Amino acid sequence: MTPTRCVAAVAPLIGALWGCSANTEQTAKVTAISPATAFNDVAFRASIVGDSFRPIYRFDTMAAATDEDSGAFSVHLRPVGGSDGDSVALDGVAWTSPQGIAATVPAGVPAGMYDVVVTDPRGASVELDAGFLSLGPDDVAPMIGIERPAPRALIAAGTTVTVALVADDGDGFLATLGATIVGLANENELVCNVSPPPHHARCQHQFLAPDPTDENAVMVVEPHAADTAGNRALTARTSFRLVPRPTLSYVSPQTGPATGGTEILVQGTGFVAPLDSSDGSRLLLDGRVLEPTGITPTAIYAVMPQHDPGPAVLTVANGDAESAPLTFQFVGAPIVRTASPLKGPVTGGTRISVVGNNFRDPETRIYIGNLEIEGKTFVSAYRIDGVVPPAQNGPGPVLIVATDDPLQATSVLDKPFVYEAAAASDSPDGGVDQPDGAGAP
Repeated sequence: MTPTRCVAAVAPLIGALWGCSANTEQTAKVTAISPATAFNDVAFRASIVGDSFRPIYRFDTMAAATDEDSGAFSVHLRPVGGSDGDSVALDGVAWTSPQGIAATVPAGVPAGMYDVVVTDPRGASVELDAGFLSLGPDDVAPMIGIERPAPRALIAAGTTVTVALVADDGDGFLATLGATIVGLANENELVCNVSPPPHHARCQHQFLAPDPTDENAVMVVEPHAADTAGNRALTARTSFRLVPRPTLSYVSPQTGPATGGTEILVQGTGFVAPLDSSDGSRLLLDGRVLEPTGITPTAIYAVMPQHDPGPAVLTVANGDAESAPLTFQFVGAPIVRTASPLKGPVTGGTRISVVGNNFRDPETRIYIGNLEIEGKTFVSAYRIDGVVPPAQNGPGPVLIVATDDPLQATSVLDKPFVYEAAAASDSPDGGVDQPDGAGAP
């Protein structure tokens, strides 16, 4: 049997490259067209997606050169159930990759459902059944909105303001998008680039906010958009308050219990109360909004929430402008953990150390029974030293108590101090010192 051979011509070879195993080549297929639905008022670019789209290759064996000729692809829209004679040819067909073809859908494609038919340079055709829907003329206006500033937002002097617009024309195509901005030194016109025409678009414009001329100053944003069919969006003017930057000067009181409930007064300038159409100044505690109970141009009233013991940061914000911070100290209730010694004579005089947490000077007081320790020494937030007072009711156990009167907080040690029927002592362990020779036989 004579073996199969591939024979190369000596002259330049023009045509498709067919290997010895041409039957192994994959069959082309169409999986999608984008957009798959559109109005027919204007021509638009479309992408045909699939697999194994193969162009023609041209070989010049004498010059060792290879060129591809992808221009012989064609794409048609054939009415579902119709004939090839009713097909609409797409313009500007261009092969982009084995998985993609670009083309232009012409204007005026009759309304209806279409099969997408792709024919390669060899005359082989593949199709996507009911892949494209023409909607006919577009009589629906686009929708447009303002993404930024946020609704009700304040615009503070000197801040960078971002006006961001978003428009959507559904299956139609946007032709223009922009906004007129009034209330600045000069009227600004925001014009967005929407070329090539998209179904939806976003754009933004930034500028520095001016100082307000009075308490009623506003910035007005009036967005506008139109589609390629001439439909114009119906939009409403949106006003934003122009306000000064806030400043903080003082907070009173500056401390309060970690359990919350402290009524505070924050003083400063540039505070604004909310209106029906806008927010007001925001009081922030560690970056979180603290709802005020009252607000004037120079004062904000609020009630502190529960908070971990320690310092917290207070600021006031008008829109994106935030004041310099002030500090509020949250104080934990005193906690008694241990004491030493835990016994001593009924006459008092025993030196004692009380150890715990959240002790304050001079607010924290230590009591043995109903009497405060004498000669109190504040060592740290964890320790207070002093001298045990005389017993009020003779020998026996009494409570060791720590109190913080401003916080109205109390802590009781789980072990009592025991007064003993013995002579007074200065020894650190609560024992009794004997005079020289005392107790000798």
